[in-house]
Amino acid sequence: MSETTDAVAVDLALAVETLLFASAEPLPLARLAELMEVSEEEARVAVEALRGRLEDHALQVLRTAAGLCLGTVPEFADYVARLREPPKERLSAAALEVLAVIAYRQPSTKAEVDRVRGVDSGGSLQSLLAKRLVACVGRKRAPGRPMLYGTTEGFLQAFGLAALEELPELAGDLGSRVRQLRLEEAKEQAEPTEGGDAVEAAEPGAEVAGMEETVEAVEPDEDILEVEEAVEAVEAVEVVEEIVEADEEIVEVEGLSDTQS
Repeated sequence: MSETTDAVAVDLALAVETLLFASAEPLPLARLAELMEVSEEEARVAVEALRGRLEDHALQVLRTAAGLCLGTVPEFADYVARLREPPKERLSAAALEVLAVIAYRQPSTKAEVDRVRGVDSGGSLQSLLAKRLVACVGRKRAPGRPMLYGTTEGFLQAFGLAALEELPELAGDLGSRVRQLRLEEAKEQAEPTEGGDAVEAAEPGAEVAGMEETVEAVEPDEDILEVEEAVEAVEAVEVVEEIVEADEEIVEVEGLSDTQS
């Protein structure tokens, strides 16, 4: 490698350091390459060169879910804490348990978290939402459309993770319960739903068609109309007969009166 090439490599490494220092948020590799007007491969080499230059320094290049940034090495964390005096945000044992269930089995509904823990998780879940360690990521296709919760980028940054794949294996009783729930759900998904064949056989609009047939079945046909007409005719005859009988009785009464007079 020539002296010119070495100088360019050093300049790019220093450029990466400058950009990471000046940026208020992590920068993805593609953004670094864009700002330095180089390829992503050249930007990656510059980042690794900067890592080497900072080996004996108090700063280091950190890779987070959002991108690359500069951070202090763990050995000097106490000094930074004294300087910044950040507010202590402690998570209760219950909140940590809820966070673990969601992190290792996401997305999850509150009912599913409760099922793993065996107790209500509402208070702890609200605390995690307020701290932006978890967030609502959608709704489950189930009765009531319950909310689904998952971890956030803030969770990854708080625990120093670049991706969820870096989570260690969940051990202990909680890990066993999470794995058991996964097995139960896999079994439920594999089993056919009771009455599934009947549901599949029903075509769209079948209910409406059935209702229409029912309505058509109770509509009066010609035979019913004929019967109704006959009934009305009989009733009319009976009324006439009653009127005639009444008239005859009146005539008889009038005749009797004439005779007596």
